[in-house]
Amino acid sequence: MLKRAIFPILFLAAIASGCKSNTSPLPAPTTSPSQTPSPVPSTTATPTPAPPTPTPSPTPQPVSYQPLANNNSWTYTCGGGATASKTIAVGPNVNGNATFADTLTLSTLPSTVVADEANDAVGNTLVFQWIVGATVTTLTSPGLEFPINPPLNQSTSYQGPGSSSIVMTYQGPQSPLTVPAGTFNNVVLFQAVTTNPVYPALAVQNFYSVFGIGPVRLQFPQNNPPLTCDLTAYGLH
Repeated sequence: MLKRAIFPILFLAAIASGCKSNTSPLPAPTTSPSQTPSPVPSTTATPTPAPPTPTPSPTPQPVSYQPLANNNSWTYTCGGGATASKTIAVGPNVNGNATFADTLTLSTLPSTVVADEANDAVGNTLVFQWIVGATVTTLTSPGLEFPINPPLNQSTSYQGPGSSSIVMTYQGPQSPLTVPAGTFNNVVLFQAVTTNPVYPALAVQNFYSVFGIGPVRLQFPQNNPPLTCDLTAYGLH
């Protein structure tokens, strides 16, 4: 009877002991330290500076027997103490054409003679207007004064100052010329003969010219006395 009582007690004690071991607390989970997030690089693009605005260049002037640019100048000494000069300045707009004022000053004349001129795309020199003293003569069509590649003895006709008319003839290559400004090769001669000139000294004019330089000698055979004017200095722009 005692054996039967002890066995159930031992059995219950064993069950109680097993249940106790199954309820032991689980170990606490290990937590990793939190990481600080890396900064996200900025995607804002750095603006590229605009390129500098180029400075416009002056329009190149075509090469000619009569170079036209503001402040070009030629100075001459003539026989008998006379002097002559040619200067270029920005001229008026004549019938929609921009011009340069080509001013001839001759000490034996009572006033200057201004030819408002322009060079075309290949370098031919055209005259659009004359100003002598207070008299302005606007040509109905431009006159060809100094062509760049004319045949020998080619002549062109156009209106001169006032009621005059001019015939310009290309007389071809000349010998090298030595003048106070230097020795010049490739000299050509243009002769202007004027009918009813505003001044007798302008009835005939000889232009000994060099391409890209301009007149290196001027002659006025009808001046009293006749004048030969040689280049002493010049400035081109």
